Amino acid sequence: MRKILIFLLPIWLFGMSCEEAMQHSIDEFIKPDRDAAATAIAGEKAAQICLAQCGEEHENTIMALNNAGAFFMQENEPQKALAAYERSLKILQKGLGKEHKALAKPYHGVASAQSALGRYDEAIANFGSAIRCYELGGDQMRKDLMGSTPGLAIRSIKLEILTAHT
Repeated sequence: MRKILIFLLPIWLFGMSCEEAMQHSIDEFIKPDRDAAATAIAGEKAAQICLAQCGEEHENTIMALNNAGAFFMQENEPQKALAAYERSLKILQKGLGKEHKALAKPYHGVASAQSALGRYDEAIANFGSAIRCYELGGDQMRKDLMGSTPGLAIRSIKLEILTAHT
């Protein structure tokens, strides 16, 4: 009985389950007339609900943290995005080590946020880690990498660094 009450506490406090909160945040994100602030708030709330309901190491919590990071980047809040991505990355690294295909997107998120904050050396290192993890994922993940921004971001960062030093 006590476990049931503990499980229901986040639903009572926040009015929805982890899955419902995640779906709400995704619904906010895909709206054609998306409000970036509302999306970021929904993502942060989903992460809090999933942490409370499922615990830190649950896959929904990790997804909610990654989503929150992406939503904060859309809201141009890279410091908050970095915190969400780093937390997700640390949770995954506990069980998977430093290089695993599941770490590609969190590394990418950390690097993107660091780049937005002007922390280029750290961003380049984390983009490199993201690329190594994408490569561990096989052909489909390599295709995803080519269609995503880590490679473009690395070139952009290098250009910014070269421009800043000339």
